[in-house]
Amino acid sequence: MSEFNRRDLLPVLKQNQREKNGLSAADLEELSVRLDLPNNEVFGVTSFYSFLSLKPQGQYVIRICRSLPCHLQEQQMIVQSVRRVLAIGPGELTKDGRFGFEMTDCFGACDLAPALMINDQVYGHLTPGKIERILKRFS
Repeated sequence: MSEFNRRDLLPVLKQNQREKNGLSAADLEELSVRLDLPNNEVFGVTSFYSFLSLKPQGQYVIRICRSLPCHLQEQQMIVQSVRRVLAIGPGELTKDGRFGFEMTDCFGACDLAPALMINDQVYGHLTPGKIERILKRFS
């Protein structure tokens, strides 16, 4: 178990998730062997980071911050708007697997609240109409 392998674990997990829209137990076992790391260490890192997922995520992952500052800045309006447009709630995927919807820890966009993130792009100062226009761009 070299430090080189440990240093590579998080970037490899992120890349694998991007390619497969989620991580499976088989993926983690394969990475464990490939990086010569214990399986429990690979699983531990995966389960620690809220942006890594052990279930399918969809091509476009919508994330909404669940922290108190965002809650006070119209978080529920964002959740309801996404639910209205895509007919899914937090923890769900659209039927076609195109969109996943997750509540997550802070992603550093407090100055843009209310905000959401789709994959790596942050959208801020949201209104229900703006959310609908943003989501329709991905449809």
